[in-house]
Formats: sequence, structure tokens, C-alpha cells
Amino acid sequence: LSAFPLKYKLYFARPDVPRGVDAAVAHEIAIEMGFDCAKYGSVRQALGAARQNAQSDDLVFVGGSVFVVAEVLALFGF
Repeated sequence: LSAFPLKYKLYFARPDVPRGVDAAVAHEIAIEMGFDCAKYGSVRQALGAARQNAQSDDLVFVGGSVFVVAEVLALFGF
């Protein structure tokens, strides 16, 4: 998280896999670091919120684990 500027809004969600880390863990760390952030019950919900809050010239970056990225790709039919 230290690689991201504090001006970024972060959206946390646990991937739908048994070994997925609870979003609350990363969310609490981000809050302690001073980020504006939120946690969601699913990757779909987090992505939806990020897209809804993004301005037309914003970039929505999806990161974390390969499992998170795979869920997002699946939402778009990849």
C-alpha cells in the first residue's frame, strides 16, 4: 500500500476462493495509513463502486492477487 499516493480511493474485497484474505485486514491497515477506503462483500461490489465513483478521466486499477483479477476478468467475459 505504501506505493500508492494517499489521494487514491481504495476498494477492498475478499476474492471468492477458500484462501482469500478477509478484506477487513487490508482495509484496517489502509485506514491506519490515512487512505480513503471502503470494504465490500464481493469483488463484483467493489468493482461496481469503483466504476460508479470514477470520473471519466480516472483509471480503475485492479490489483491484489491473481484471484481478484480473475474474478474481474470473468465479469467481463474473459
